[in-house]
Amino acid sequence: MTRAYDIPFSVVDNRINFSVNSDLQNQYTDQLFVGLERELFANMGVNLSFVWKEESNFIRLQDVRGSYAERAIVDTFEGRTFPLNVFNLTSSQASRLFQVVNREDFDQSFKSVVIELNKRFSNSWQSQGSYTWQDSQAFGGGAVTGSTQQDFSGLSSTGGFGRDPNDSINAFGPTATNSTHAVKLSTTYRAPMDFNLGMRYSYESGRPYGRLIIVRGLGQGNVTMLAEQRGSYALPAVNDFQIRVDKDFVVAGSQRLRLSVDFFNIFNSDTTLTLRNNSSQVTPTTPWAQTLSIVRPRTVQFGVRYQF
Repeated sequence: MTRAYDIPFSVVDNRINFSVNSDLQNQYTDQLFVGLERELFANMGVNLSFVWKEESNFIRLQDVRGSYAERAIVDTFEGRTFPLNVFNLTSSQASRLFQVVNREDFDQSFKSVVIELNKRFSNSWQSQGSYTWQDSQAFGGGAVTGSTQQDFSGLSSTGGFGRDPNDSINAFGPTATNSTHAVKLSTTYRAPMDFNLGMRYSYESGRPYGRLIIVRGLGQGNVTMLAEQRGSYALPAVNDFQIRVDKDFVVAGSQRLRLSVDFFNIFNSDTTLTLRNNSSQVTPTTPWAQTLSIVRPRTVQFGVRYQF
């Protein structure tokens, strides 16, 4: 061992190990939207909408030339055992061909129901409120961030999702941005002396994630994969309350100066946004589900805007 990380385990040559299927077809989405709007009384209305989406012909990577054999392993986590069948590369590293193809074994769907209540601006105030239910299901990786867990369409020959058959194990489930329940309330009030007061409250139920492990000693090298179904765990729900106060001052003619103050995260919640979800990396100092980032703390922001 040189400890210099200078011995390559595998090499991907895009001229040999990467290609695009000649029969590749466009990915497409079927979508249905139904909406109903009704006035309840003067300046007050309600909206009800339903959205359904289904995607097909997924353009993803697949190793079309490598040979794999199932290997049974047992993962132990918090005193429980999880038997898994993983895919071990039995052909040579150089024999693999990562090809951009239409994956018929992938699936993705989205359903959402939104109820909105709107009060138009009158008598110096306006207000909006909504409730959203959604169910977003797809194949994806296991990272606890919306950007990476959702980014399963990457086509990199060295890291694109789907290039290794183990990527698909336990990978179908609620997407990283799927908050099943969400409530939003906002209101604006024109106060005396032309002060404007705005308030906004939002609630989102906890977003789902999975538990990762590192499987070592496979023919293709170490593989990071989901040991349990994505969505087996969920982050805490997020509550956010904000207030804004501003006032415009006429300088001259059409010139105006606006002074404002914003209060963010008034509850000063410390809700976890990302955490360590790889149980193979648990140590006495790095426990399972260790918090990595939280909602920003209570913040006061002062602003000045000059309009001319």
